[in-house]
Amino acid sequence: MHYMKAVSITPKRIHERREHRWLIPFGAGRRSCPAITFGTANIELALAQLLHGFDWELPPGVTAKDLDMTEVFGITMHRIANLIVIAKPRFPLDHANDNPKT
Repeated sequence: MHYMKAVSITPKRIHERREHRWLIPFGAGRRSCPAITFGTANIELALAQLLHGFDWELPPGVTAKDLDMTEVFGITMHRIANLIVIAKPRFPLDHANDNPKT
């Protein structure tokens, strides 16, 4: 009956101390992404440059009351209807090509 030993429970193999029984989720602690702060900073910088560099307007004939702000529930929260806006540059387009004369 040596096959019964494979399914038998021996107290030596069970660790009864409860303070050592914790589960660490996959994304916690040392297993998380080491570059998460770098990636977040890059996204924030790109978004800030878009917001700073343009004036944002609604298309002609659309008011703020006409916007459908209904959200879809899921992994991320997003709107049902896409937001359509017009981006107008705040600075002259040739501003980057100006060279100061010395």
